[in-house]
Amino acid sequence: MGLWHSVQRQVTADLLAELPFFQGHIFNSRMPTLRRDLLPCARIYTGADQRASISQMNSTSGYLGVATLTVQVTVEAAADPAASDLLDLYCEAVEIKLLQSQAWLCNISLVTAIDTIFETDVQGEMRTTTANINFLLKYAPAAANGEDPVTGVPVITDTNGEPLGDLESVLLMIDVIDPAADPNTTGHPTEPPDGYPGGYPGPDGRIEVAVSIPIPPVAPEPNPPTPRPDPPGGSGITTRRVQ
Repeated sequence: MGLWHSVQRQVTADLLAELPFFQGHIFNSRMPTLRRDLLPCARIYTGADQRASISQMNSTSGYLGVATLTVQVTVEAAADPAASDLLDLYCEAVEIKLLQSQAWLCNISLVTAIDTIFETDVQGEMRTTTANINFLLKYAPAAANGEDPVTGVPVITDTNGEPLGDLESVLLMIDVIDPAADPNTTGHPTEPPDGYPGGYPGPDGRIEVAVSIPIPPVAPEPNPPTPRPDPPGGSGITTRRVQ
């Protein structure tokens, strides 16, 4: 649970730091105390967490978690309408930034709901307006043995402790149970453990159909084409307006 919370908060902070209007005022916690020189800012924290078992085994990966991740955006403006309009723009930018990021979505099973609560503070010398954007997220904790040193994403390992690579193929092996389609209904043992009394059809552990389905690797995004510079004297293209 704690590993998922830490990773998701950090990924959120890294993405929101790319939004220029925050000017780097992104905090992966409820701190610090707000000051005028820190506004506008975003504070990121996780709240309630609930997990329900999805298997018959007791393991860290046998649960589906539901957690609330909050992005608290605070702005200052001389008038309430100006602050509200500015906050609406910032909240929309935050949601678009996160919901369009594969790095943010890859550790989430489902974004169940987004709930935004607005608050205004007129006490003291600052007049601030705050939006608490609450993302209700479902996630499946991974049985991880550490984190990637670059992305911070949990690393899934095999029984030898080696990181698992990308899925390359899926092998389907089918044991036909229809007597009309199972070629093993005749000629195979009729006594256990290799057969069934009376020569009953499958499932008899004999694979009638096997197919390997390759999973193509994800192609990297192509680089945008480099614009060709105009030749000296202009592009040589003229336009004419038709009345």
